[in-house]
Amino acid sequence: MYQRFCFVSPVALTVAFMASTAQAQTAPVQAAETRDDENIIIVTATKREEALQNIPMSITAIGAQSLVEQNLSSISEYYTRIPGLTYAGKQQYSLAIRGVTNGVAGSPTVGVTIDDVPVGSTVFVGVSPVPDLDPAILQQIEVLRGPQGTLYGASSLGGLIRYVTAEPDSGRFFGRLQATGETTRKGGEGGSLRGALNIPVVTDRMAVSLSGFYRRDPAYADNVLAGFADKDANASRTYGGRAAMRFTPTENFSISVSGLLQRVRSRGLNAVYLKQDYTPQTGDLEYSALPNTDFTDYELLSGRMEYDLGPATLTSVTGYSHVRDGNEKDVTPFFSALIPVLNAFAGLGAAPSDRVAINQSRWTKKFTQEVRLASNGEEGVKWIVGAYFTKERIFNGQVIDALSAGGPRNIFTVRYDPEYREYAGFADVSVPLSSAFDIGFGGRIAHNRQLLPNVSSGPLNLLSGLPLNASARQRSSESVFTWQVTPRYRFSDDLMVYARAASGYRPGGANLGGTGIPETYDADRTTSYEVGLKGAVADGAVSFDIAAFYIDWRKIQLLATNPATGGTYFVNGDDAESKGVEGSILTRPWRGATLSANATYNEATLADSLPGGSVGLVGPAGTRLPFIAKFTGNIFAEQIFESGKGFDPFVAANLSYVGERKGLLPVSATSGRLSLADYAQLDLRVGVRAEGWSVELFARNLTDTRGYVAGDLLARTTTAGGFTVTPIRPRTFGVLLSADF
Repeated sequence: MYQRFCFVSPVALTVAFMASTAQAQTAPVQAAETRDDENIIIVTATKREEALQNIPMSITAIGAQSLVEQNLSSISEYYTRIPGLTYAGKQQYSLAIRGVTNGVAGSPTVGVTIDDVPVGSTVFVGVSPVPDLDPAILQQIEVLRGPQGTLYGASSLGGLIRYVTAEPDSGRFFGRLQATGETTRKGGEGGSLRGALNIPVVTDRMAVSLSGFYRRDPAYADNVLAGFADKDANASRTYGGRAAMRFTPTENFSISVSGLLQRVRSRGLNAVYLKQDYTPQTGDLEYSALPNTDFTDYELLSGRMEYDLGPATLTSVTGYSHVRDGNEKDVTPFFSALIPVLNAFAGLGAAPSDRVAINQSRWTKKFTQEVRLASNGEEGVKWIVGAYFTKERIFNGQVIDALSAGGPRNIFTVRYDPEYREYAGFADVSVPLSSAFDIGFGGRIAHNRQLLPNVSSGPLNLLSGLPLNASARQRSSESVFTWQVTPRYRFSDDLMVYARAASGYRPGGANLGGTGIPETYDADRTTSYEVGLKGAVADGAVSFDIAAFYIDWRKIQLLATNPATGGTYFVNGDDAESKGVEGSILTRPWRGATLSANATYNEATLADSLPGGSVGLVGPAGTRLPFIAKFTGNIFAEQIFESGKGFDPFVAANLSYVGERKGLLPVSATSGRLSLADYAQLDLRVGVRAEGWSVELFARNLTDTRGYVAGDLLARTTTAGGFTVTPIRPRTFGVLLSADF
């Protein structure tokens, strides 16, 4: 879908063009690393290994094996199974946890790390895509809800997603192969092939692991534009792999290095066009646009050294990531009202343009270094201290052309070359006050510096009151302190209650220049208050967690419009709040059966009215934030029939529900606002597992529900153009084969 970008000072209507209308508790959340004798899920969310059930924080852990078995390859397919997580597009700013989102372009509110290495741009100009890693290269995914500013720093004011890859095992040789084939109703065919291999080079000292995958997602949307008609136009393929080595020369020292690569190539739109009454503008699952292409490349090199000093462990984590993406897109619906004016400025005369297209390319090169020292042992005072540094270099180039029979005429060209640096120090300590009660404290001080040079040219500059050729070079810097306090009381080894107060922030920055535009804007911040209960009963046969939260979001960063020039820029608005309750339960009521469920109730609203005017957005206090459903839920059930004959048949079902949501905040009192209806999605699986192999048949979205994950007005200044929305995948049938060796 079309994405929001900020130009130097484009006309106000480009706010519409920049809209992202992108594509869109767990089925049992079995992490890959467990203690078999206790069935305890181990996570590293606190930067030390701990049992999930003992951490005083709301966390969901999903093992890669669980994703593979259910053929879930991307966040868009499994986000409904994670309490509090919202997905409204492939850019990082389209992720939200516990309702912390304004729905538009900007620095992300959800942090993303791979093996403790932050990835993606911190600066809004980078607009990094979500590193939606295939499960072939993962061990597990951990989703931390609530601000994570103390241990994880900037852009985690809503929460954090941690991708944890599998460590090489020097104790044994093993591998896995998996193949799938699938077909989508009113669409095409697809499939995938995955493989992983673990090789012990020196027993108990050195090992290498290799993994790779290729996946083609079935297309389902048809392009009906005259002269460019294309059935099943939204084709996509993803491929890549990972190589890792772990060397343990002594019992107390280890070195791990890894390289990760993932490529995504796609064409067409995952969106479809609807009329004002939400019926298709032409036919079901159709849109009308020039051919579109997209690419995204992820590259990550990381190294980790750990030295056990006895009382404490010293850890160094070094990372270098290179994220590239680009697209060629038809943006005519967002420029329709300006086409006559653009024609005049572009000198098209008697051969008027009737379409507008953008060609964009971006990359972010990011180096990070973290060094930390953490106490060892489970008893007594536990502590961690560390330092962090990052440097980002970013490129963003955009060319907008008006198209006509005489060929393309450029109306706007811009290039950004920003740089971001951050330095931080952090500490966290947990102090036991009795055998049952302890309290944790944490703090982080961070300082960042930003440079934002840019040059632009074209008629859009003239419409905005700028010279035909313009340039700007803005700077900003700021220091931010974040903190957390976490008391915890254990009633027993299997039951605890906790409270957590924590803060997070998203860096401010420099604007892109223009008449009447402020040079900089400040960080926005969240303060979260949470109480929770975690436990297990019936000898561990039933486990549960429940949490209630309130988040105070101050000085929200908003995309504003200058009424004098039409320029877009960032300002700090007033406040918002998010409050709710979330809970999950997992039980194994009889032999071979697993039942789990989760639910979230979330009220995410403006705490103060948006004034409109110079801000360019309107909404009274109490207005719901974009794409946040009040209620979401998920139910999973699986029954394994143990035959005693070397193979075990199974059947499983998953039902997800997403409540009604509102679209982006309106730009005027008369522009209207999209409303996305609630929907339920039913997935089924049936198959056979045996020692070393399995086969299953699956159906996703069995009832062929037309649910929509995101959307926007085709022209944000009016509802007359209808809507562009991203549907969930139509009914899909498939087969999955896997073998372990």
